[in-house]
Amino acid sequence: MPKKEQLWFFHFKQNKTYGHLRIKCLKRETGFGYPPFSLDQAYYDSVDIEEFNLIEDDRIPFFVGMAISGVSPRMEKIPGFFNGRKMVMVISKSSFNSLVGGVSIYECENGLRNTLITFRNDQPNPVIV
Repeated sequence: MPKKEQLWFFHFKQNKTYGHLRIKCLKRETGFGYPPFSLDQAYYDSVDIEEFNLIEDDRIPFFVGMAISGVSPRMEKIPGFFNGRKMVMVISKSSFNSLVGGVSIYECENGLRNTLITFRNDQPNPVIV
């Protein structure tokens, strides 16, 4: 069993609907930064902006959400990001102690987000919305 702070990832990978998805993060060279997060690089791909913006069946863009600073990188600042309906993953991280509360997968279109599912560290099963 994984560490408590990474239960969200365990539940995500075990999920029959979403567990096959890979995560894609923007490379540092793009100028879009992420707050520090702990995830083995074997589970995500570092990509350029063009690849990050692609709508794919097996990979989704990854973002880090913090209560005080909001979501990083900012979706609206990424050139060409809103190019159709796509799924995105947002990890929820505490601004105070950097602990991860969980992760949500959203469907995004034209800047609007609809929650599809949430995987939390403090619940044994995902929350389907």
